[in-house]
Amino acid sequence: MVLGAGRARKAAKILLALAVAAVAALYVYQNFVAPTLAAQNLEIDLEDIRVESVGLTTVKLDLVLSLYNPNPTPAALNRLDYDIYLDDNYLGHGWTTRRVEVPPYGHALLDTELELRLGKALEAALNALGGGGHVVTIKGVMHVDLPGATIDVPFEVTKSLS
Repeated sequence: MVLGAGRARKAAKILLALAVAAVAALYVYQNFVAPTLAAQNLEIDLEDIRVESVGLTTVKLDLVLSLYNPNPTPAALNRLDYDIYLDDNYLGHGWTTRRVEVPPYGHALLDTELELRLGKALEAALNALGGGGHVVTIKGVMHVDLPGATIDVPFEVTKSLS
């Protein structure tokens, strides 16, 4: 079957449009969908806590989280919010607005800001001096931004302190 010149041009335009749509779909999947799906499986652990400053009413801490991506595709998160507890006692709220990308089967460290009221920080320090093991719990949400939407992924980290 032989196509006329007009029909051949129309078929070529349709094939070109399909090819452009396929490339666009692949781009959207690789740059938005796959990293979002991978972020939902990130494993989070508490790496370190550092004192940044002590003021008259607050203590600023730098909480370092370790992120592990068990997926074959990169994972990305845009923001993170969390609450921190010591032995089930609320200490404060922390956050970061820094975008982090974690390579496939790789690790990344994420520094976050945590501001505690001085009274709560002193109370926690005095309780910790009482001896015995203590448990730090971090409950939060990772925010993964997509064009026109944000996916919130809850997480919880529990770490025993000796």
